[in-house]
Amino acid sequence: MIPESWRQGVVAVVGLGKSGVAATKLLAQEGVRVYASDAAEHPYPGDVLAELRRLAGVEVDVGRHDLAKISAARAVVVSPGVPPDAPPLAAARAGGVPIFSEVDLGFLALAGSGGGGSTRTVAITGTNGKTTTTALVAHLLR
Repeated sequence: MIPESWRQGVVAVVGLGKSGVAATKLLAQEGVRVYASDAAEHPYPGDVLAELRRLAGVEVDVGRHDLAKISAARAVVVSPGVPPDAPPLAAARAGGVPIFSEVDLGFLALAGSGGGGSTRTVAITGTNGKTTTTALVAHLLR
């Protein structure tokens, strides 16, 4: 379940690759105001960023990170491609802002999806072999 306190402020999403875009959409869908940023001018192909900008409560910043907004956020959700020592994360730590991965966000959302906290989950991560492993797990669960 998304923490209620997040709805009383802004959550910063740092990094707008696939997972950052997905995190921004999920948070907006849950009624959370979002400041989403990426250091790259064009972090995602196509019209995805324009789509994000049209979502209620979402502010998108590309080519920079507003460190003041990040250090004042209720929480920061960070994409896996953002280095741990990146300035936005240093600003969050200096401001005492809790930092979550997009996987953490996914688990928070799953916990509130009707399972009463008992949602069963299989997580498959890594650089290589995820598709094969996912197919094998799907077969075993049938």
